[in-house]
Amino acid sequence: RNFMQSILRTNPKFFPALLIFLCYTHGYSQVGNLDPSFNGTGRVFTGAPYDLIFGIGNVEQPDDKILVAGYGSLPNSSNNDFIIRRYNRNGLLDNLFGQQGNVRLDFGYEWEEARSIDIQADGKIIIVGSVGYLDYTIPRKGIIFRCHKNGNLDSSFGINGRIITNYRNNVTRDEGVN
Repeated sequence: RNFMQSILRTNPKFFPALLIFLCYTHGYSQVGNLDPSFNGTGRVFTGAPYDLIFGIGNVEQPDDKILVAGYGSLPNSSNNDFIIRRYNRNGLLDNLFGQQGNVRLDFGYEWEEARSIDIQADGKIIIVGSVGYLDYTIPRKGIIFRCHKNGNLDSSFGINGRIITNYRNNVTRDEGVN
């Protein structure tokens, strides 16, 4: 299990602090100081075009680009969709990824939330999360999907690029890629 999952299971009130900590970790130099070569300040805040976005999982690619996965909603929408962003080493969005550094995936559920992200040896991107409906009339389901290096959904994975499964036993929604 990764550090964030372990902390959240034992004390979920630490979530906001961990989210901020994880968002900033890539902007630190080796001695622990903010690295000004990353966006000029060592940190980055990017919201638009989404009203609300939460970056839950992040991973650094071998070329030093940073992938952040989470969820967000478009203006005037109550639905959350999967959001993946890729940043260059300097902290700017990578315009070669998705649409101007952003990938938004909507699989038709009201609530879609990425919880973890990792990179396969071939460079393809694996995202783990959950999907469901806001009123919980249907239990949430786990989802794993895979994207190509450029952010496009890999339709050769699972069924149309994804595997959706029912949760069993005590599996929680923050299970991730380990």
